[in-house]
Amino acid sequence: MAYFFEFIVLNIFAAYRYKPRIFKISYHDNIFGAALSQAIFVPFTAVFMNVNKANWKIKLLFSTYFILVERIFLSLKIFYNRWWKTRYTAIFITIFFFLNDQWFYLLKKKNSIVQYLSLFFMTLFSVTNYSLALTFIRKFRLGFGRFFSWKEHFAIKAFYCVLISIPNSLFIKMNDSWRGALAAFGWSLGLDLLLVRLKLVKAHRSFYRINPINHMVLIGMTKLFYKYIYKDLK
Repeated sequence: MAYFFEFIVLNIFAAYRYKPRIFKISYHDNIFGAALSQAIFVPFTAVFMNVNKANWKIKLLFSTYFILVERIFLSLKIFYNRWWKTRYTAIFITIFFFLNDQWFYLLKKKNSIVQYLSLFFMTLFSVTNYSLALTFIRKFRLGFGRFFSWKEHFAIKAFYCVLISIPNSLFIKMNDSWRGALAAFGWSLGLDLLLVRLKLVKAHRSFYRINPINHMVLIGMTKLFYKYIYKDLK
């Protein structure tokens, strides 16, 4: 969920900008900062509170922590607000923690919709982080026409990750044996081939060698997510 929020607020509406000065390409800095926030710090904090059954005082403490971190980043000039306000952070982080509690409750109750959406989001998490890693080491780039902008790449990449994650999570849900994994693998390679045929991807030669292996690893992770959600979680 955090990824979708970040895509809308950062990529579409450009509410703020990260500038940690880690990469030579400034847009990579922006996406890297967003990924750390929405892929690690916020969701892992929510999971930590769920596991430890944190009360509202602990949730308030962590909300305050994220607000203070934002203020510090603003003062250090590694984070810039455009039209975003810190009070928006306070509101949305509180809403996120509340929704996370309700989501985890329904997940433990074996709600079928929440179970599948959880499988999809966890698959999307792994696929997105994999594609981000390839982007940061400049192994591939997506876009239209002769020249691909980085903003264009990240917008298309978001849809690519969704197009990988929805079918793959469905294939594993319907059949968690080798047949489901094979169907997911075929879909992933087919989508990659389509992008190449449509000339929507520019990639280093090594990308084509390692990508099938990485797809198998990602599908294996989806199978582990399935096992946790549908069999292990009580």
